[in-house]
Amino acid sequence: MMLANKNESISTFDIKSIVSLVIIFTFLTGCSSTREVRDESMDYDSKRRALIAHDATTRFSSDILLNDEEKKLQTKLLTLRLQMKSHYDSLGFFPPAQPFFKYKSHVETTKLFKLLRKMPKGGIHHLHPSAAADFAWLVETVTEHPNAYVYWGEPSDNFVKGEIRFFVPKNIPTGFKAAAELQNRNNNFKKELFELLTISKEAEMDSLDIWIKFEKVFQRTRGAYSYKPLFESYIQNAIETLIDDGVMHIESRSLLNSKYEFDTIGNTINYPRDTTVQILKRVEKRIQQKHPEFSHKVIYTSLRFFPVEKVAEEFVTAFRYRKKYPELVKGFDLVAEEDNGNTTYHFKSCWAMRDSLQQVYGVDMPLCLHDGESNSQSVQNMYDALLLNSKRIGHGFNIMNFPKAIELAKEKDVCIEVNPLSNQILGYVKDLRLHPASLMLRHGIQCSISSDDPAIFDYQGLSYDYWYATMAWELSLKDIKKLVFNSITYSTLNSKEKKHALHYLNKKWAEFVAYGNDFL
Repeated sequence: MMLANKNESISTFDIKSIVSLVIIFTFLTGCSSTREVRDESMDYDSKRRALIAHDATTRFSSDILLNDEEKKLQTKLLTLRLQMKSHYDSLGFFPPAQPFFKYKSHVETTKLFKLLRKMPKGGIHHLHPSAAADFAWLVETVTEHPNAYVYWGEPSDNFVKGEIRFFVPKNIPTGFKAAAELQNRNNNFKKELFELLTISKEAEMDSLDIWIKFEKVFQRTRGAYSYKPLFESYIQNAIETLIDDGVMHIESRSLLNSKYEFDTIGNTINYPRDTTVQILKRVEKRIQQKHPEFSHKVIYTSLRFFPVEKVAEEFVTAFRYRKKYPELVKGFDLVAEEDNGNTTYHFKSCWAMRDSLQQVYGVDMPLCLHDGESNSQSVQNMYDALLLNSKRIGHGFNIMNFPKAIELAKEKDVCIEVNPLSNQILGYVKDLRLHPASLMLRHGIQCSISSDDPAIFDYQGLSYDYWYATMAWELSLKDIKKLVFNSITYSTLNSKEKKHALHYLNKKWAEFVAYGNDFL
């Protein structure tokens, strides 16, 4: 015991002696050495500040300059976000790291959400109109429609439970029941149908399994979306929910599929795609009477699981409709799941037709390719999207797997259409703090915020996506403003339309800043 104490004392003495010697040595070396240490410390700090400053200049929003009122709101927004983060830390949870359905109602109660609801969103680049209407409205409408039927029978090779179709009484396939009758028999019918049309708890499944459920929803709603007497109301409802959330411009991915209805004796009438176009134009004109700033453009869409010959036909059709309706049809895209679908390169022969088709039809065909919606490094569609000069890229989050693609995206000034909640709900990223878009923004890749298929995810508008992005990626007001204005800057609006839209957006943004400073 004595030895241990002795050793311990010697050890302590040695340490004290060394410290004393260092102090004496420093004193004896004089002021010159002290100055060198101080200079070295200052050199370290200046290098550190230089690194931080450099990264700030490469951020996607580095060109945004805020006025005094915006700076005030930015400070308030930062304070609010930090307070919210501290509150969540104290409770041991963070909503962007949790399935959306669990905390959706909580998000709606927050000050940040109420602020974002008042924010002008500009445009939306990535939206599938068949999944953009309020599905609660759709269920109510279907239940009240005399010709609406829902498949409520045993599992079938042809139909899925909850599939909505319209028939006349003499032509009803086995398993379909009148929606009104199903509601009369079962008070929970509307709730059960709504749950079949939306994805909630399935968000905890693997992404490949969620896609099976996801695609079944489109099968369930296709008959309603394609029914001509309902289609006009369907589109109007989708647009009105977006306008109500501050969206002024929509670029929808649309198949422009034909519509059907029945004549007085029950025969099916199939209308051409031109009828679909005329309905879209009619709805736009009607909405502009109340909201003159509103505009709607279409990215003509085909499916990547089609054979090459079919996509080639659709590509030619897209040119035909772009020539006939140049004010509406603005580009071309291929959609559907990338992990299980054909690659973009698979359709190389179609893309090779573009120059010839442009000469034949006398119009260009911008591409807005739906690529990079995958966590896999083996899905290399981003290279093709960039080599094909896609003006924007839908989803695009696996770009961070490909360093050269990052360089090209910045060099070509390509905008990535980011869909935060869609990517989380479909299982690509469980915790939105880890979403690749956070890296994209820091690396200077231009992005916009979209909602993809909000009705299937049980929400409308863009406020939810902005809320989750703001909290998960620690966005400043400068970042948010850049995202909002990117939605117009990188839109397919022509120069005159874009100038008008930006003028209106600047006005609404100034009003929002004034509101925000009073609200917070």
